Amino acid sequence: MSALTFVLVVAAALQQGGATEITAPHTAIDSVCADFDRFVEYLEETHPDPYTAFGGRPLFYQEVSRVRESLRDDSVADRNGLAQRISGFIARLHDGHTFVNGNAVAGTPRYLPLRFRHVADALIVREAPDSLRRLVGGKVISVDGADLDVLMHRMSAIMTSENSSGTMENLRYHLNDERYLKRLTGVATDSAVIEVGLPDGSVERLELPFLSYDEVMAVKYAMPERKLSLPKGNLEYCFFDDGMTAYFRLKSVNSRDNFDFMRKRGMDFKGQLEYYYRTEGRKMTGDPDKDIDALPVAVEAFGTLLAEMSARKSKNLIIDLRGNGGGWTPIVLPMIYQLYGNRLMSIEGASFYRRISPLYLGKMNMTLSDLNARRSEPFKMGDFMISSDSGFDGEPDETAMDAFVEGLMTLDPEALRKQKGKPVYSPEMVYVVTDGPTFSAAFHTAYYLWILGAKIAGTASSQAPDTFMEVTEFTLPYTGLTGSISNSLQLFLPPDHPSAKQLEPDLKLDWKTMQKYGYDPDAEILMILDAVK
Repeated sequence: MSALTFVLVVAAALQQGGATEITAPHTAIDSVCADFDRFVEYLEETHPDPYTAFGGRPLFYQEVSRVRESLRDDSVADRNGLAQRISGFIARLHDGHTFVNGNAVAGTPRYLPLRFRHVADALIVREAPDSLRRLVGGKVISVDGADLDVLMHRMSAIMTSENSSGTMENLRYHLNDERYLKRLTGVATDSAVIEVGLPDGSVERLELPFLSYDEVMAVKYAMPERKLSLPKGNLEYCFFDDGMTAYFRLKSVNSRDNFDFMRKRGMDFKGQLEYYYRTEGRKMTGDPDKDIDALPVAVEAFGTLLAEMSARKSKNLIIDLRGNGGGWTPIVLPMIYQLYGNRLMSIEGASFYRRISPLYLGKMNMTLSDLNARRSEPFKMGDFMISSDSGFDGEPDETAMDAFVEGLMTLDPEALRKQKGKPVYSPEMVYVVTDGPTFSAAFHTAYYLWILGAKIAGTASSQAPDTFMEVTEFTLPYTGLTGSISNSLQLFLPPDHPSAKQLEPDLKLDWKTMQKYGYDPDAEILMILDAVK
């Protein structure tokens, strides 16, 4: 079975991790230590390889012992403190799907009145108070004496990232947060000194105070002008250049298809569905069935676009994955089939090693007996389900095409059967736009399109091609700390491939390019529109 079809059994939940502070009554140190031990137990049961990053199993246990001793020595008695220790411990895995929630210092948060943006070669000021609008577009040189390289190094030790783009993204998100800055710089004052390099070559050094959340939200911010009016909803599109260039917004890798899949299999979809509606700014009816049935079917939305592109004879397609944290890879494969037909079956090289564990089976709402129901050689707990894409050799016959289509996750398989292996429409060029937050199933979308000839534009994804995958949630019994542990290893490229850890865009959005487009929030799209003229 190929990885492309095998991925249909994956319940890759939309990553909703991060560093949201959780406040709770303190718990006894014994309970904190017991929860740390339970986390380690979950990690060893579920993760494909928790040991190598530590230098092997003995050194893994040595680090476990060190962390456990530090919890007692420092009298850590709350789940935020435990979350920080676990985050530091698992940061060495460089695994964006293994994380804990609540990784924030306790206390009332305060912020710098600046917001940042991550581009290929810089961290720039995205928004600043109106009185400091001259800083907008400037690149960060240092904060409290620590230059950007030092900040990156220190951030990689306290928050998980899979590559340098991921570390920069963590820095972008947290650099204005006093709690994180104190951990990164060691400077505990009521303000921060920031150096910003301006486009004219000058450097401005200024001291900014930390403000409360209400204060920082009340600030009037200066921000770059947005020249384009783009669709804001998921699976929506528009056209440029008299129809010669189509733009398709894939804001989230979710549609009616995957929620219906979960519903029919008795899986817990409520949290993902609520998150999807919230990010779309839509109100739920309170009836889960109606809320699922109100969502678009992926191939219907994409097929409508391709049909209109065919009528217009459009030459270019832009697929925008910016800010897309993922969802369900299986719903994207039918869309790629619509775009490329049987060429999708030719993809080779991708391998998945999915580990069977209690957490994984719980996520899938199945037992080990269920998994082994049709197997002559049954799996044992801890075994790996292995799948690889060898690529279809030659032109597939009708039987092979039908079997492939039947394995795709869609509520409209008939639309795919009608293609008979041919694309609905293939433009001359496809551009895929990524940024730091492009992750998980969104990265898969970019990767598969790239393998089939699309060009990637923007900033590198924070996910590595060769990495651990899939959100598998856990809750620790005493503190209530929640998070996820990867249950799959994904290898898309040879280990020595220059892009194995970071897939660099063909068209990079760097600081100089941002200056060219006036730091426009949609500079990536403007860059592509210039490239296709």
